[in-house]
Amino acid sequence: MSKYTDQIIKEIVAFINADGGKIYIGINDDGTVCGAQKIDESLRSISDIITTQIEPNAIDSVKTELEIIEGLPVIVINVKKGISPLYCIKKYGFSSSGCMIRIGSSCREMSELQIKERYKMRFFDDDIIVSSPTNLKTLSFFTLKNSYLEMGYKLNDDTFETNLKLVNNNGDYNVMAELLSDNNRYSLIFVKFSGINKASISQRSDYGNKSIIFGFKQMMNRIASENICISNTVRPRIDTYLFDYDSVNEAIVNAIVHNDWSIAEPQVSFFHDRIEILSHGGLPHTLSLEDFYRGISKPRNIRLMKIFSDLDIVDHTGHGVPIIIEKYGHEELKNAIVATTDRARGALKQEANIEGYETFTIPDDVGGRYSVITPVGLLPMAVAGLDVKAFLKGVKDGEVEYSKPFEENVAYQYGARRFFLYSKGYTAEMYVSYEPHFAMLNEWLKQLYGESEGKDGKGLLPDSIVCTTDLHSMGQFVQDGHKVLFETVIHPEHHFADITVGHDDANLDGLNYLEGKKLSFINDKAYEGTLAAHSENGNVPVNVLSFDKMDEYNLGNLMYFFMRGCAFSAYLLEINPFNQPGVEIYKSNMFTLLGKPKKN
Repeated sequence: MSKYTDQIIKEIVAFINADGGKIYIGINDDGTVCGAQKIDESLRSISDIITTQIEPNAIDSVKTELEIIEGLPVIVINVKKGISPLYCIKKYGFSSSGCMIRIGSSCREMSELQIKERYKMRFFDDDIIVSSPTNLKTLSFFTLKNSYLEMGYKLNDDTFETNLKLVNNNGDYNVMAELLSDNNRYSLIFVKFSGINKASISQRSDYGNKSIIFGFKQMMNRIASENICISNTVRPRIDTYLFDYDSVNEAIVNAIVHNDWSIAEPQVSFFHDRIEILSHGGLPHTLSLEDFYRGISKPRNIRLMKIFSDLDIVDHTGHGVPIIIEKYGHEELKNAIVATTDRARGALKQEANIEGYETFTIPDDVGGRYSVITPVGLLPMAVAGLDVKAFLKGVKDGEVEYSKPFEENVAYQYGARRFFLYSKGYTAEMYVSYEPHFAMLNEWLKQLYGESEGKDGKGLLPDSIVCTTDLHSMGQFVQDGHKVLFETVIHPEHHFADITVGHDDANLDGLNYLEGKKLSFINDKAYEGTLAAHSENGNVPVNVLSFDKMDEYNLGNLMYFFMRGCAFSAYLLEINPFNQPGVEIYKSNMFTLLGKPKKN
């Protein structure tokens, strides 16, 4: 069976892209019945082909059965015409090597034109920005109408909103309408940095509060102004620009029409050595990187793409990426892609192997909550411009410091204190910070302790608040509620940045007594007042973890402190801090309910 696997995959894809058909295993080409060999193994291989090696999923179009013909077992693969316009062999993607079609009695590769035409049929008309309403009731479209008039289109004021899909069936405006309206609340964000990372912002501009068409033009004017001409001093004179304007224009148009506007706006970042253009949402579903490089277009927002095409902002032919590749090369783009993958398995690992992307391996024996000191955490830190070496130095020093005997080890002492409070009936731990920057650290702590300790009917419930904001919602319960929790306050002595409170002539809130005071000073007083209220008046046990400042070194040290303390606390509870059996149970149930095929 194994030596025929590739051919069987091709035949299935060819039939499913055509009108269906039957494939017999156990019958020779001349029609004589020889019988299928290794039935169970062959059926498992076919099941694997159907569920893992064909894109999109073909499980509803392919059925396998065992028949007895002339007294011998024959495997019959029944293939129906696919419900999707185009299927491919996953490892080759939507290319001629991956897309087969049945013509007569032969299995043939589809042409690029056939693939492209079929792929266009995959588009759907129900864009999220079309189906999602905006809460703005009154919108104006002067810029949009004028742009259409300049292109020679005549718009009917009574029907153009409906024709352009700016309203739903109830006559309410959608998100696309707001994007194109004169009173648009979305922005195109331009950020200029003073170096090669995001450590210092030089300038930031938001091109919003107006039609995205106008915002786009403003953005491109700004980008043109940044494209400095560099001339040589010899003859003949040659003018060289920092970057290819047309390529950047295409990239920004792509960022707009492919952006998931429910997440955030697109952003253009200028560094000394590069331009980064961020579009949210990733590649549209079923669009592979190979398709992307080949110029196959599947806009996330097809209606917005149609309007941009009408206004000659984009040609809708998928030329954008090929233009960029022509200027900067496919290899350059490949060199810019780095994948964090498992050592030997997973779809991303397969993709990286095929495309030749650089990879960083995630150790198989490291759980997600502990993976911050693997490429899972280190690569995003590096991309964000953080000092990874300083972070790892903090981790390494923490490993030495928090491996000391109990009497000298604050991580073990913290774990022991958690266990002591737990034994006294305090069954929840509230992580508290007075820095908004710590919000995501709190989320990581909840995962770390929730997955590590919550087993066998044991463990503290981890929760978190960011003050002073959350004092308005949780402060009452912490102060006067049921005494089931204690607090762990993460408190840097020095803050990230500071702001001085100015003078308000009107002084309507009576806050001028704060004039001249630093925001960090005010925040520290909120911390001191709340600490006293909870510990002295509210009888809430409070741990305070103080350190100099939140930089990369201290972050690494702090995270290792918590990981070491977590392991110690779990062992005191007599549970394994490194497994997560409960998570696997819910995953199994979810996959069953979703209809995920089971592995044989």
